[in-house]
Amino acid sequence: MKLNLRFGILLLTLGLTPLLHGRPLITEFMADNDSSLTDEDGDFSDWIEIHNPDDSPVNLEGWFLTDNAAELSKWALPSVTLDAGAFLVVFASGKDRRNPGSELHTNFQLNAGGEYLALLEPDGVTVANDFGPEYPEQDEDRTYGLPFVGAPLVEEGANALIYIPRNGGLGSSWTEAEFGGFFGWSSAETGIGYGLQIPGLTVRDVHSTVQLWSLQLADAALNGSNVASETIVVAPVCNFLDTGGDGNFGNNQPFPGGGGDDFVVEVTGTIIVPTSGTWTFGLNSDDGGRIRVNGTDVMVDPTFHATTNNFGTINLSAGPHTIEAMFWERGGGSAMELFAAQGSFNSFNSNFRLVGDTENGGLPVFTTPDGSSGGGLIATDISQRMLGVNRSVYLRIPFTVENVEDLEALSLSMRYNDGFVAYINGERVASSNASAGTPAWNAGALSTRSDQAAFEPEIFNVSESVGVLNEGSSNVLAIHGLNNTISDDSFLILPTLSGGGLGQGDPFYFDDPTPGGINATPTSQGKVADTKFNPDRGFYDSPITVEITTDTPGATIRYTTNGATPTATTGTVYSGPIRITRTTTLRAAAFKLGLDSTNVDTQTYLFTDDIIRQTTSTPSGWPGGSVNGQVYRYGMNTAVVNSGNPAIGGVNQVKEALVSIPTLSIVLDQAGLTSSATGIYSNPGSSGYAWEREASLELIHPPGWVDPDGNETGFQTGCGLRIRGGFSRRTQNPKHSFRLFFRGEYGAGRLNYKLFGDEGAEEFDKIDLRGPQNYSWAQGGTSQNSFIRDTWSRDLQGEMGHPYKKSRWYHLYLNGIYWGMCETDERAEANYGEIYFGGDEDDYDVVKSFGSVTDGNRSSYERLWQQWQAGFSSNSAYYNIQGRNSDGSLNPAIEKLVDVDNLIDYMIITYYTGDRDGPGSRYTQPNPNNYFGVYNRVSPDGYKFFEHDSEHSLGTGENNMVTPFTRSTSLNQFNPHTLHERLATQNLEYRTRFADRVAMYCYNDGLLTDAAGIARVDRRADSINQAIYAHSARWGDTNRSHAAWLGAVQGVRNFITGRVPTLISQLRSVDWYPDVNPPILGQHGGEISSGRPLLIEGGPGTIYYTINGDDPRRPGGGLSPGASVYEGSTTTENLVSAGSVWKYLDDGSNQGTAWRQPDFDDGAWESGPAELGYGDGNEVTTLSFGPNSNAKYPTTYFRRTFNATGVADFSRLNIGLRRDDGAVIYLNGVEVARSGMPAGVINYLTNANSVAGGADETTFFNLEVSADALVEGVNTLAVEIHQFSGSSSDISFDLRLDGTKSSTENPLILSTPGSAVIRARVRNGNEWSPLTAATFLVDTDLADGSSLTISEIHYRPSAPGVAESNAGFNERSDFEFIELLNKGIRPIDLGGLAFTTGINFDFDEAAAGTTLLAGERMILVNNLAAFQFRYGNRLQVAGEYSGDLDNDGEQLVITDSDGEVVLEVTYNDADPWPASADGEGYSLVLMAPRNVSNANSPTVWRSSAENNGNPGGSDATSYTQWRVAAGISDDSADPDGDGLTNLMEYVLGSNPLNHSDRAAPQPSIRELEVDGVTQPFLTIEVRRRIGAEDLVIEPEYSEDLLSWSGGEENITLMSVSNNGDGSETLVFRGTSPMSDNPTLYVRSRFTLSP
Repeated sequence: MKLNLRFGILLLTLGLTPLLHGRPLITEFMADNDSSLTDEDGDFSDWIEIHNPDDSPVNLEGWFLTDNAAELSKWALPSVTLDAGAFLVVFASGKDRRNPGSELHTNFQLNAGGEYLALLEPDGVTVANDFGPEYPEQDEDRTYGLPFVGAPLVEEGANALIYIPRNGGLGSSWTEAEFGGFFGWSSAETGIGYGLQIPGLTVRDVHSTVQLWSLQLADAALNGSNVASETIVVAPVCNFLDTGGDGNFGNNQPFPGGGGDDFVVEVTGTIIVPTSGTWTFGLNSDDGGRIRVNGTDVMVDPTFHATTNNFGTINLSAGPHTIEAMFWERGGGSAMELFAAQGSFNSFNSNFRLVGDTENGGLPVFTTPDGSSGGGLIATDISQRMLGVNRSVYLRIPFTVENVEDLEALSLSMRYNDGFVAYINGERVASSNASAGTPAWNAGALSTRSDQAAFEPEIFNVSESVGVLNEGSSNVLAIHGLNNTISDDSFLILPTLSGGGLGQGDPFYFDDPTPGGINATPTSQGKVADTKFNPDRGFYDSPITVEITTDTPGATIRYTTNGATPTATTGTVYSGPIRITRTTTLRAAAFKLGLDSTNVDTQTYLFTDDIIRQTTSTPSGWPGGSVNGQVYRYGMNTAVVNSGNPAIGGVNQVKEALVSIPTLSIVLDQAGLTSSATGIYSNPGSSGYAWEREASLELIHPPGWVDPDGNETGFQTGCGLRIRGGFSRRTQNPKHSFRLFFRGEYGAGRLNYKLFGDEGAEEFDKIDLRGPQNYSWAQGGTSQNSFIRDTWSRDLQGEMGHPYKKSRWYHLYLNGIYWGMCETDERAEANYGEIYFGGDEDDYDVVKSFGSVTDGNRSSYERLWQQWQAGFSSNSAYYNIQGRNSDGSLNPAIEKLVDVDNLIDYMIITYYTGDRDGPGSRYTQPNPNNYFGVYNRVSPDGYKFFEHDSEHSLGTGENNMVTPFTRSTSLNQFNPHTLHERLATQNLEYRTRFADRVAMYCYNDGLLTDAAGIARVDRRADSINQAIYAHSARWGDTNRSHAAWLGAVQGVRNFITGRVPTLISQLRSVDWYPDVNPPILGQHGGEISSGRPLLIEGGPGTIYYTINGDDPRRPGGGLSPGASVYEGSTTTENLVSAGSVWKYLDDGSNQGTAWRQPDFDDGAWESGPAELGYGDGNEVTTLSFGPNSNAKYPTTYFRRTFNATGVADFSRLNIGLRRDDGAVIYLNGVEVARSGMPAGVINYLTNANSVAGGADETTFFNLEVSADALVEGVNTLAVEIHQFSGSSSDISFDLRLDGTKSSTENPLILSTPGSAVIRARVRNGNEWSPLTAATFLVDTDLADGSSLTISEIHYRPSAPGVAESNAGFNERSDFEFIELLNKGIRPIDLGGLAFTTGINFDFDEAAAGTTLLAGERMILVNNLAAFQFRYGNRLQVAGEYSGDLDNDGEQLVITDSDGEVVLEVTYNDADPWPASADGEGYSLVLMAPRNVSNANSPTVWRSSAENNGNPGGSDATSYTQWRVAAGISDDSADPDGDGLTNLMEYVLGSNPLNHSDRAAPQPSIRELEVDGVTQPFLTIEVRRRIGAEDLVIEPEYSEDLLSWSGGEENITLMSVSNNGDGSETLVFRGTSPMSDNPTLYVRSRFTLSP
């Protein structure tokens, strides 16, 4: 095991009574081991220390450790002898290892939250000692245990005498306490030694008092001139970043001195070169620097620049060499990386590794720690006296023992290199790496010990030597130190000695863990109970009184209201409830001597009446005007708050706005925020760890808030706070953006909260808080501030099915001052990859913008760039970057460097939105900007690019981002935009896939159609519509207002409207999109009857299609052999003409939904010919808008009937709609189209989402819809026209309806029930159109809870057999399965569905397709190979799910693509669920699934008839089937004479030809505990045949044989158990306890269902 901590063993006498003798005890344990002690596997497992306080050895064989008071013999110790006073460390890892000669590991782990822990004597009953009923919550790398009474005997830094012997004249006398011959001895301070090196580099960070304008001035600072401060540390690698651009490697660390300006950093060490030859060393720095190897300049860069690589080469022999590198910073950004590679290079490539990064192949490097006392382990350097003179040194340390009788244990802790022998008062007590017996005066260690090992203390139990101690000061610890050779250049002896005895008293916390030794000084005896506030944080309308309490008696509570952190000596002492009348940040902590204080709790109380009156005057504690040029602005705009115009604001509007979305409150010490010297807000250009401040973050929900993502309450947590951004960092900007870091140093570590509900992750390391930046009202105002553009692009990327950065809008408060709106923004970095993609964050490379690496390195990105340089004219090159062979087939041996679909969709977003500041930025070309690329180098799935910072888009960017092309060439400039351009220009297959995806999104209700794009705008706009009023009051005015925001949002809608044709034209201009349009399907997917012909239109050219999902086009442009030619023509039949007469209702009433139906009576409605409307002047029929021209009726209704014949021949309907402003159209009560309307439910008050103006007022919008709602004969059209607002000037309506019929002799008819995928293209000459693809459900329904059910659950299979274990299947869970059943009468389709709770499985990935025929079953398994090993290969398995089924039961949920629940089943292993399914090898089977309405009831489940369940089939039977199989003709006969009729033999599961002793039922009276009370209950045991699902059992009881009681109100099921013979035993009990001396008659009614 490896100990990664320093012992500073200090013992504290606490007035406790010593416990000198006794049985073994748990004396120390660690339940949250993060970095202290590693086990033999390198894991930081929890551990338990057992100590023998007796003066005799104890064998622990048969003793037990447990973490469960109900299972005392949980883990048995093996035969291990624990010597007197000795300690044993047992890892609580759950690994269950009991080899006495190796590390011991329990079969359980410790719970840091608190649980029972005990050591049991061999009888398994007697508790030797315990921490119960449960120990308190434990902290990271902190231990809990028993105190020792005693004192430190020898500490680090002890005064000693040392002697380098020249001969053996002293013998062993020098080890004795009475020795007095000290001639030649000298004084020293421990530790003694020399030359000790550890892995890493010594880093000197020197800040200068003068500006460092040259390399010479930087060197002078290193030599001591003009030094302002100096920081010296040891770092594993040189990879530092403060501000500015990053270098080649991620995982940057802050500069030790904090960064800033005018400082120089020097790193020194000894590298170990493995192979002689030429080596290149590189320094990436901002500004200049130098590299020296063996004192020779290898690279000198005296210039100023941004992050730049500089290289130098040198020939080196194998072995150690000194290295020194330095860089200096004059001003601005600062970065430093030191790396090396074998060979000669003049540019960065994937061969380079950071010096010291041995895990990834970097050169090993070592350094010597600071030799001064306290700075390292060597306090006295004895190299001049010992090196080259002798291998041995004598060391004597006198010490005092106050009371020998108190000591029952002695622990010697040694850090040493290479060996030693230790004596106490002349008696040898311990040794290591030394020969037996008394070593000679010039003896050496038996072998060399590594420097690293010397830094890890080794503890020796020397308790047997307590008897040699003397009362008082006449004691000596003598150490004979041994080096391996006389010329060995490293040596160390550093001992500590502790003695003590267990005290009688309560346990303590220890900050210094001492596994295997006497416990250190206790830190505290517990923790002050957390403070509680009543009432809690939130919004209030009137003054409140807040009470702060703690459950710890005698604790003092201190609080502040100005953001300051209360301490034990600062803050107001709480003496009683606090009256709060205005917005207040209340921070409190509780303190008590001897206990850990509480964390600081922060509660923000918000009063909207106060917030809207926050004035422009400088708030108390805040700076006025500006600081360091940073502008500060406060208060709410009174013109907005007091406006009488509801479009601008008003008191109620602004107050409602403040509670319309959740609130974030950030509270911190004011100086850390705004002071000129240390305030991050007053120094916005400063960044890095040095400019991170500890803060509190609260999420506060408004009153009555219901989070649509399921989060009902907010949170409060500690965090690190920094300023973030680029342009927004300007000091002229009064509203900055923030980055929040969630780390252990601030409290709980990661933020465990679903910030984005089910849409996103449950935990976060960091999150950004952004506001509008480039178009911010706070920076002067603009009419283009929509708050939507950036999120629109990210939302779209997610809808396209790619990982994306999620966000939500909040109101923000800083120390109680309202700071406007901000949005949370995920960081697409390595942690994001770990959370969303899996693996470890260290597995990820993250590149961004211009040559920056956020995490990992960019070797993989360089390989992609090299492929880009080589070009993609061949398909082999194109497929290679996708991890494919030259024929396009997958090859796991080829590295997948890019996710092509992600790249394509990323670029489609760029081109569609006109984002001019992304990777192809028009501002920074040829350098890229604003993108992230994430790559898993361990499990490569290609670089995935993320939409980021898209404010310059959707009307504020470029109209055309397709041309001109980018000019990027270098690796630093390489980016997804440039990558796409070369792929699209050079490779036909990429260009075809690009065009296919463009068409998929731009047509057929795709994600980029006008309606979809505007709906995406509206979803975001609706979520912040009210909140904008508050933000306008804070940062805007009557011009920068809610009305202006509506205009900006409309500007986004206007850009989207008609954008698709513009995009297609731009793409065609560079030949990235064919001139041939994709074919049009008469119905684009969905449900279709098997007899309806499907129309395909397109041309010029020939239409080819397939119905099995294959592409009609083969790679290279050839025709797929499975493609068919579509030969067809169409006729059009007019059903309703423009200008027709319509019934209408224009009274502004709410007609609900009945008016849409064909049978609605519209006899009272007026009628007139179209055009109908008002305000345009060209209406044929003028309608009413109501009595108020500023509040016109929002909705007007229209109806008309028409006749249709031969409707089965219609392939589609074509609607020409003239509408002003929006419309929804219904055919026979079914909505078939909407135009200009928001998504979701529409009512009579719903406004249109855009204004119809200009040409839109007279245009007939063409809408193609399905003909499925059309019926033979009379049909009804119903249309509702909606105004954009009450003040809109006009409405208009007209409609024409045509039907298209196919007239081909060979129509395309889908006749096979189930799911069918049609793919079609037009081929004109050698040019293929983009693909049209649609999925049809032929005579098939979408799966829902009425048709789909879980029919079998095998959640705890039988244990693996020998053959199964030998095949590698060692877990029961390997054999789990779930079976689903279509219990309906028609096929169902599971496309778009997924298991999302309990287990995870996407049905779109099902191996056998997504269709289930009526009665068909689908099997999902945990491990396919294991399943097939046990069940064979005969069963069709749909796929493997992820996650295990819970043995204790759980909820299983299937949801659709919108997250709506389709099916939910909850099973359990507790009674009355069938017990035999819980590990006995049987499965849970749903009985008579077609009749089950509630599958969550245990009464509808049984165990399977046979072991291992019945996957893919049914073991159900019926009396009719059984009767035929058994040859039964007479139901009432009893052929075996056992008193049971044939019918009863079926019921009970017995054989009618074999005598059976089974009878029914078996009553008894049992004492049962129900609801915590034990009382007598009637119980009835009944047998039933397993699988007899036509059987209903109804136990009944009676007191008089006349009146019988049964049913759920009188009898309830208790348990079900499988008898293993084809029958089950059901145990029922009465619902009420029995009365005294009852007489009861019991029977069971058995009913056969038809």
